[in-house]
Amino acid sequence: MHQSTPFLRTTSMNNNEQRYFQVETVLPPHELYARIEKRIHRLEKRAYRMSLALFGSTFVLSSLALIPSLAYLTQEFSRSSFGQYLTLLSSDGDVMLMYWKELAFSLAESLPLAGVTLVLTVTFVLLYSLKLLCSKTLGERDILKARFA
Repeated sequence: MHQSTPFLRTTSMNNNEQRYFQVETVLPPHELYARIEKRIHRLEKRAYRMSLALFGSTFVLSSLALIPSLAYLTQEFSRSSFGQYLTLLSSDGDVMLMYWKELAFSLAESLPLAGVTLVLTVTFVLLYSLKLLCSKTLGERDILKARFA
């Protein structure tokens, strides 16, 4: 059935039915607002401290992970023949111009992608956690002090 049929639609209410939809005004206790404000302030401080701990620990851990990942990258570069292809680039310009496609493919094939990906990922996490840590410490610290002084 369609909603505009008179069988399902109520067009008027009597006084007894209107009484159920009237809202009485209730006044809250006076100290309720202060308790709610204190609770919000406490929760904001807790969230601020937790985010500082999270971003700070992420920064420290990614800083520590950068050292072994760089060591792994240098080890992979020494195992691959990437350095030899790079020296070929600077040695003979005419040969490089003649066989530039083969040289580019050889460079791409000998590049240690796992090490490069690992170092770039750890560096990204390090810089992003530093950005978030700085924005939390410099941005919200002043807001929390000024808001609930």
